[in-house]
Amino acid sequence: MNRIELTEYAPRTFTRSQLSDEQGEAIYRLWGSKLDVEFPSPKTMNAWRITPHGWVGLLPVTRDLALDIRPKVPIANILRMFEYAYGLRSVEFHKEVAGCATLDGFYSKLAQILSTRILHRARRGLYRGYIPAAESLPAVRGRIDVRRHVSAPCTTSIPCDFEEHTTDVIENQILAWTLTRIAHSTSLAGSARPLVRNALRTVRNAATERTFRAADCVDRLYNRLNDDYQQLHLLCRFFLEHTGPTVSDGEAHTVPFVVNMARLFELFVAEWLRAYFRTHAPRYTIRWQDHASLGVHEHLRFSIDIVVHDRELDRNVAVVDAKYKVPDRVSTDDVAQVTLYAQLRDCRNAVLVYPAMPKRVLDATTPQQHRIRTLWFALEGDLDEAGRRFASEL
Repeated sequence: MNRIELTEYAPRTFTRSQLSDEQGEAIYRLWGSKLDVEFPSPKTMNAWRITPHGWVGLLPVTRDLALDIRPKVPIANILRMFEYAYGLRSVEFHKEVAGCATLDGFYSKLAQILSTRILHRARRGLYRGYIPAAESLPAVRGRIDVRRHVSAPCTTSIPCDFEEHTTDVIENQILAWTLTRIAHSTSLAGSARPLVRNALRTVRNAATERTFRAADCVDRLYNRLNDDYQQLHLLCRFFLEHTGPTVSDGEAHTVPFVVNMARLFELFVAEWLRAYFRTHAPRYTIRWQDHASLGVHEHLRFSIDIVVHDRELDRNVAVVDAKYKVPDRVSTDDVAQVTLYAQLRDCRNAVLVYPAMPKRVLDATTPQQHRIRTLWFALEGDLDEAGRRFASEL
């Protein structure tokens, strides 16, 4: 597959000999929501101009063409961001992915880790659970369904309600769906495919394939018989979160691996602060994606990135809005947005956090005594050092 290499927020032009009209139109049709695609015109010197906006990964266009969008942030730091954001620290994958230089290389390594652990669990026996079943049987099993039995007295079979001990449970169905999506990904390296397909065949023999969302992989209940599934489902959440819609080209179906860097930055900042406060300032708790509405207008709903709550005072002390951009100056829209969030959550402090220091910082107080500040969580160097500096300023 030919790859067009791009870097997020960096425009690149292509002559019509480098990128045909059919290919350019396909890029616009498939990925116009994630890229700024300018058609050939006098403005672009009769060339195609493509600018990625905060999305990175491998995006298939046709059977023999894909966009490889590279992040501005170092790959090693993106792996650390994933580690915090998706709770992958317990998975302990550092040594196996240490040599990854690209996102799709990391994707393949993580797919190998998931497949290996699933196969290891399958050798010990996949988790079984009890699910309710109803069937007409020649002998009684479980409880007789009296109503059905009386309504058909001349039949020789007995309608029964019982519980079946089976591997076809949600815990295994999540694994089957995730492996299916991985197997169709353009980012999966050839060496990893046999292992993924082997794990997929194993799980498919034990569980029905159903569609799941990333949210279905979290906040699940585990017991001593399936506590190791928690790590497997954390990995599944990562893959499902960053799997785009299926792209079809004739009879071929591919699944892109794409990362929304803005969302990753928001989640990373929230989870890093949560871990930091738990150790260094336990009086504070973090709520991420806190939903609020404006008075009685339920249709005017807002999703606040981070709310910092003081348990000792039992009140909110700050709202934090993460912005994955480095502006020359803070926009009035951003200030108005975070000020409204502070009013909705009845707290004085409102913070805009960026991945690097803005050229012009802000520290101002509104007439309503809301303090508006700009802070930064630098993604270029040591993340822990940058995080401690950010938390101290906050």
